[in-house]
Amino acid sequence: MKSIVFTAIVLISAASVPAIGAQFCVHTSAELTAALATASTNGEDDNIKLAPGIYTPGSGGFQFHSSDLHGLSMGGGFDTPLGGVPCSLPLGGAQWSVLDGAGSNRLLEVVVFGTSAAPVFLHDLTLRNGSSVAGDSPVLVTGSTEWNGNVVVDNISVRDNHTTFVVAALAANGTILVRSSEYVGNTSTAINGIVLSLISNRPGNGVSVIFNNNTVAGNSVPATSQRGGAAFSGTTPGEMHVANNILWNNGGVDISLITSAIVYLDHDDIGSRSLGGSVVVNETNSYQVDPQFVSPADARLASASPLRDAGIASPIGGAGSADVGGDPRVVFGGIDLGAREIQDSIFKDGFE
Repeated sequence: MKSIVFTAIVLISAASVPAIGAQFCVHTSAELTAALATASTNGEDDNIKLAPGIYTPGSGGFQFHSSDLHGLSMGGGFDTPLGGVPCSLPLGGAQWSVLDGAGSNRLLEVVVFGTSAAPVFLHDLTLRNGSSVAGDSPVLVTGSTEWNGNVVVDNISVRDNHTTFVVAALAANGTILVRSSEYVGNTSTAINGIVLSLISNRPGNGVSVIFNNNTVAGNSVPATSQRGGAAFSGTTPGEMHVANNILWNNGGVDISLITSAIVYLDHDDIGSRSLGGSVVVNETNSYQVDPQFVSPADARLASASPLRDAGIASPIGGAGSADVGGDPRVVFGGIDLGAREIQDSIFKDGFE
């Protein structure tokens, strides 16, 4: 079960999430819209739990626009035991609760205003079939220049979205942490299109971005794009830590680094890259191999993948206890690269 205190953030001496006050258990799109509206103005820290199901937003997407200086936690896969407390049983994994844009709508927009450290935590959700044009993104988390809260994204699947801009954008003046999440099958038609944009303007020399055990692969971005799969940028002078990721076959470059931070790449599979600005890169045990996915539409690693058990066991910020599907993160002694951990054995016999 996810803790409302972000353990990984605490480990890097950044602000933890305050205790959650208001609880919401939602089952329909209308209930989710209402919960986000209430949470944006109720003056409390809010925890929105989505029951299993499909949630379809309006054209502007589900929206949380808040200046009440309190945090938001929103996650999916919360079932209700027979005769039990509503949404008290977390199933684990992104597949249970789905925000579906039906190919024409934006999915989610979180904007925090005001001078605060109010955090945002998104977990165990699938965001699919979203669409946007011009300067909008199907998925957006951002805030005012005075907002210095942390953003944590854990066990999220972003797939099959279309945009003329950025598919998913996370921008903050605090620490951004993304773990065990996948960005697969998305399309950006912009000349410098981006699948995932992480912009940190965190002041000081601390850790501004942690990006562990994610998959950004099989997306469609024009070959002209120098931003491509995952783009890391911002004015932060601190550190960005990128470990155990698969960044592969995204059309444009697979990773773009345009930042003043020192970027630590550790045990990542990177197809191509673009470096800009005054970025300094410290790189350890990188790969440049075909991940060998199960299929182009299935970002699980095949049993014989060279990325199986190939990661670093304890990256800065942690790898989490479960992969994006809710399965155990470490199964056969080592940790796989990417968002999904192989659950089967290479060699099976009658004794297994």
